Amino acid sequence: MEKRTVKYVAIGDSLTIGVGSLMNPNFVTLYTQALESVFQMDVDRFVYARNGATTKQILKFFKKRKVREAIQNANVITITAGGNDLKRALRTYYKKKDQVVFKETIKQSMLNIASMLKEVQKIKTGQEDYYVRLVGLYNPYTQLDFSDKWIHTFNTQLKRFNRKRILMADIFEGFKEHGRNALAIDGLHPNKIGYTIIADALDKTGFDPLASLMDRRYLFPCIEKS
Repeated sequence: MEKRTVKYVAIGDSLTIGVGSLMNPNFVTLYTQALESVFQMDVDRFVYARNGATTKQILKFFKKRKVREAIQNANVITITAGGNDLKRALRTYYKKKDQVVFKETIKQSMLNIASMLKEVQKIKTGQEDYYVRLVGLYNPYTQLDFSDKWIHTFNTQLKRFNRKRILMADIFEGFKEHGRNALAIDGLHPNKIGYTIIADALDKTGFDPLASLMDRRYLFPCIEKS
């Protein structure tokens, strides 16, 4: 009998890689542990990410054969994207001093993320035993009085993708509560605390519809079916 496993594909930027975590587990590792605990199965994990990748660059991952094959077999998919788009927009803002660059950047980011999700839906046509989680953005630029506005705008737009199989993990307030204590020495990437915040936010989105589709007697042997 073939051993049952949960297949988890993590796609994105430096957050998916775990930059800033040092020797501590990043959110992908922590979320893998949560999946193992919830489903009482081993998790096969596949990571496709690049430090500094923008949404446009991450979208290109979805065209690669090995990534598409991994998505085809995936039960769980997480995507981190958008932080580097706004980072680039900030550099442009310093040159032009016009905040319209953030509006334009967010619009293009959403188009790229929409294309990512369309690729997933296309690849997963006819499948039901999977879900996608989009990780929202936190604000590492709190010293800029306009930064919260544009991070909120990005996250609000990202939430519009929420569907039965697609949910956004909101990490903004968690990072705001912990402030610099959630950031690595570079002041940009999460540290151990920050990656725990991301993993916890993913946990809070729940594990449906995957959990409800699987055999609960197999997954939760201690719980009797009502």
